[in-house]
Amino acid sequence: MTNDFDRLIAKQTGIIIREEERKYLDKIIANRCQNLRLSSPEAYYHFLSREDRSNQQEWQTFISTITNNESYFFRDEAQFKIIQDSVLPEIIDRHRDDRILRICSAGCSTGQEPYSLAIVLRELLPDFRNWNITILGIDIDEAALEVARQGIYESWSFRGVRSAVKDKYFHKIDRQYHLLPEIKKMVEFQTVNLVKTHFPKIEENLRDFDLIICRNVFIYFEKTATKLILDKFYRSLQDSGYLVVGHTELHSHNVDQFKIKVFDHSLIYQRPTPEEELNIIRGNKIIEPVDRLQKFQIDRELNSVEQSLKISSSLEQQLLSIRQDIKSREIRDDRQQAIAITTINPKLVIEKITILREAQLHQQAIEELKNILPEYRDRVDLYQLLAEINADIGNYTEATNYCQKALEIDSFAIKSHYLLAQIAEAQEKKDEAKQILKKIIYLEPSFLSAYLDLSQIYRQEGDDHRAEKMLKIAIDLLQKHPSNSIVPEMGGLTAVRAIEHLKGKKSTF
Repeated sequence: MTNDFDRLIAKQTGIIIREEERKYLDKIIANRCQNLRLSSPEAYYHFLSREDRSNQQEWQTFISTITNNESYFFRDEAQFKIIQDSVLPEIIDRHRDDRILRICSAGCSTGQEPYSLAIVLRELLPDFRNWNITILGIDIDEAALEVARQGIYESWSFRGVRSAVKDKYFHKIDRQYHLLPEIKKMVEFQTVNLVKTHFPKIEENLRDFDLIICRNVFIYFEKTATKLILDKFYRSLQDSGYLVVGHTELHSHNVDQFKIKVFDHSLIYQRPTPEEELNIIRGNKIIEPVDRLQKFQIDRELNSVEQSLKISSSLEQQLLSIRQDIKSREIRDDRQQAIAITTINPKLVIEKITILREAQLHQQAIEELKNILPEYRDRVDLYQLLAEINADIGNYTEATNYCQKALEIDSFAIKSHYLLAQIAEAQEKKDEAKQILKKIIYLEPSFLSAYLDLSQIYRQEGDDHRAEKMLKIAIDLLQKHPSNSIVPEMGGLTAVRAIEHLKGKKSTF
């Protein structure tokens, strides 16, 4: 019966069920049987298998329970920087005459990604009202899209996003953040099954995109479904239109129809022009340099990516072998133990964890880290990573515990202090958050985020004098940056634009 459900889900949605998700799926099926008063999983399977439309609502409910809707604003900062600094400016320049932009966020979940794109375009286009902009968020889960249409989010959707963005584009009401109407109306949402829905489709607006972003989606699909969807995306892009996916999602798939653009932290795919397409048909793969990279530099990047993937794919087997080897030895003194332990390379483990985290396999990532912790009890970065992953999924108690363990090793671990402050803010414990942020400033006076967060808290409390003081210090710190350098703490703004923004905020006090 289990395999039957797997095949049915794959046929309907393209989604594959991993072994570690099996027990969770069984619980979902049992729960749906109970709610529908069906006698057995077999009866539920036959109900879902019907070819008529009588089960469409149930499919929507079922899909909502088996898909992962975790998302947050400006997710994957490095890739968003490429989109903001390189991809979108090129597209905008291409459309200076017709002023038409068409963007699709596929697998958009609860809307944070397409709204992030809208905010970026609002920043890039001072005259954005004079442009005809389409940002289409599509997802198979109608329940997630209903959340997206409301444009109301909890504080955890902004992890890693500086207060500058929240203050400028959201109104906080009680404990929720409401997106400004001018940004909200830039995005429309549509229920689309990437496997079943036919596109390009003129009447449903699924066509002629300048940019399609589909990140952390292909990791859930079987290979045949991925190939089908890639073909649909290719046909739905304009000439020279871009496809952005997660870092390693397509490494085992044939993407020969696309050009490849190589950036420092990502590969991005582009539909070629008809002339370039002819070259590809003739077997001449196009790899286009970026920022004047020479061919040997591009080859080095590609080799680096391939090597990284090889390391990641073999890591689990390597770790298992090493652990078995260590257990088989009789380690008689500390020196022998140290030699044995150092055969495991924590850097490789962290690389694997990063991939698992990006794939939203949080529990598997946590287990991997827990497995090596006994061998690396003094590694602050491992405890910090465990804390961050637990915080990602809302396990604040566990996240706090791991932060405390990191601080027991190194009381100056600023990242752990700051995560504790973020958790306190997320739980609306403002006094606690303030105390932690003040401690961070004492330990590291140049830590910009602490001043920005304190300013926001003081402002919420009506203490304009202290809020302005914190902003002034933040501006002083930013003035020490090169004017065109990117400031991650300010949502990817350059230093000069960040200063302008903060000075604008000061004038409102």
